[in-house]
Amino acid sequence: MLKVHEILFGDFYHWAGKDRNELVPHLSIFKGAREDEHFTVFEYPHLIQLAVEYALKLASDRDKFRKKPGEVMGQLAFAHPFLDGNGRTILLIFMELSFRAGFSVDWSKTNKDDYLRTLSREIREPGKGHLDRYLQPFIIEIHSREEWPLTIGSIKGLDGLDKGQMNYSDINDPLVTKHYKSYQSQHLDNKT
Repeated sequence: MLKVHEILFGDFYHWAGKDRNELVPHLSIFKGAREDEHFTVFEYPHLIQLAVEYALKLASDRDKFRKKPGEVMGQLAFAHPFLDGNGRTILLIFMELSFRAGFSVDWSKTNKDDYLRTLSREIREPGKGHLDRYLQPFIIEIHSREEWPLTIGSIKGLDGLDKGQMNYSDINDPLVTKHYKSYQSQHLDNKT
């Protein structure tokens, strides 16, 4: 994942290919207002690598991955390794993983707002199948990487200009710590 990020963003950021744990291990990243019930917190910086490894483990079982693509995407998104470029990097990793499993997602038929809302729900409530149910109708066969330019080109918002409300806070902020503990218990329950 680090190498893909470096390839994509090396011409733009001197820190391309470096994760949050290396760059800002003291910062929490979250989306939305912390007081909002739809607040989405991303993984602790020091646990990013474990979160990515867990997603890769889930994707290594082709049959399970095809049935639960949203769980893999949700776990990769929860890891949120980078300060910028997470969505584009994760998308390419996900596309390669799904290609190896013999399928793809027809992103042109998805609705970006619905997808992002469902992805946030998947991150907040892992293992409940929210994103699996959303993505299943869009699963298609893919036989060649040559099909990727058309698939990638059909994704709206790939320019990264619509970041939403991303926020940063000290990792020891009591409200952030409360959300982390809640998410950790849900993620741990689903990993056992």
